[in-house]
Amino acid sequence: MKSQTIAFIIFFLTFFQCGESAKLENKNEKNKINENMSVNTKTDIEADFDITLFKKGEAENGITFAEDTIKFEYSLSNKSDKDYVIFNQGHSGRDKGATVYAEPTSKGIIEFSQKAFTEPKDKNCPERLIPIIPRGKLLKSGESFSETIYFQKPFKLNTPYDDCSPQEKIPANTDRGKFCIGFAESKNVSVDEKGNISNLKIIEKQKTICSKEFEIK
Repeated sequence: MKSQTIAFIIFFLTFFQCGESAKLENKNEKNKINENMSVNTKTDIEADFDITLFKKGEAENGITFAEDTIKFEYSLSNKSDKDYVIFNQGHSGRDKGATVYAEPTSKGIIEFSQKAFTEPKDKNCPERLIPIIPRGKLLKSGESFSETIYFQKPFKLNTPYDDCSPQEKIPANTDRGKFCIGFAESKNVSVDEKGNISNLKIIEKQKTICSKEFEIK
């Protein structure tokens, strides 16, 4: 009788743990905005996006989100015989490291991005003691890498030059977005371990690769 009781307890605990695991997996599946956010492009960089929206109070890996939060997971593969700089390391003089930017678009959606910015010529910007300079990561021919980064509400304007005027605003009722990554060919250009780029003229030839549009309700 004692051995039967022990066996029942072990069965009950195993069933409970499996049930909890299934709930967690189902919850993460529910939060996923789309299984495949990639788009077909004619660039040398192949991208895979996985985007998940966490509501305030939900948790992942023991971390509870204080506000609605978007999790951007992506991988990039260089399928060409050229080297590229990926502008995913923020901007010196403004950011401490990799950053997700957010800005409104003419289509009425939010563009979340990791890309290089230059000072807007049609706005008044404050004088800066430290210049704002894009940083990046070198992606050589045949190489791949992955990254995960988060953006938390409020979904307001966030760019290296968001202190310039007149200032753009993201409408409060904006309910759709996309995620873009900037890159440029790095011919005769080097990038050091801190992300500093040897020749910033390549920014002029920056291209972007973007996810499909997704809901951010």
